[in-house]
Amino acid sequence: MLEKSSHRPSDGCFETHCLALPAWKCDKPQKVTGAKDAASIRSESLQPLSEDEKEVLLVMHSYGGGPGSAAAKGLSVVERRQRGLKGGVTGQVFVAAMVAEGKETALGALAGKWPDVMKPNSVQNALEILYADVSPLAATEAVDTLLPQSMTALTAPFGPPSWSDSAYNARRVYIGCIDDKTLPLAGQDAFRKKTGLNWITRDAKAGHSPFLSCPETFAMMLIELAVKFQESSGLDSETTDQPSEAEESEERDH
Repeated sequence: MLEKSSHRPSDGCFETHCLALPAWKCDKPQKVTGAKDAASIRSESLQPLSEDEKEVLLVMHSYGGGPGSAAAKGLSVVERRQRGLKGGVTGQVFVAAMVAEGKETALGALAGKWPDVMKPNSVQNALEILYADVSPLAATEAVDTLLPQSMTALTAPFGPPSWSDSAYNARRVYIGCIDDKTLPLAGQDAFRKKTGLNWITRDAKAGHSPFLSCPETFAMMLIELAVKFQESSGLDSETTDQPSEAEESEERDH
């Protein structure tokens, strides 16, 4: 569904890639882990794009924060440049997304409590919780495209994350969704604050799916970040252990 807002960046400006993860509607869900999702993101997108010397802004939504950050391990532009290579991940953007630590699972990151919309073997009140601020037609279409997700993927580790690596200093972003009923803003802030690291922060006046409720605004937010990281040489983040609070916090967008 991120494709709903990807038309703007790809219009003569940026390529966009949206992946369907193995954990969705799989034949043997008990065998599909979060680590397998991470391996898929790496092998099908981040690795080939990096080897093609592309610079990639990694945008992760909701559950995607877990496997996405694990998939980017060692692929940052900073680390690849140190190895004499071009291309790589320029930054990581978490959109109302979980920030998993170490061997933490999706359920563990949620303190062992399923969101109200997500219960084993069912999705409850999706229109009201996931898409309350989306137009009725788009919301109905979105609900119709929802797929089952492997419980194993939610209860097994993703692998070591990369968001905490120094290569992403001044390159880790959290976009908070102010009206999110799936993962309230306080919970999103808690994910970010528990890391003890500095983040670039942006706020979207949206529910859990800003790519559907405000696609133009959301796309422009991503473009601004993509340009910011592309224009950066990366030398500052390579030599700085932690950027200043002022550099990271910037002005929050409301």
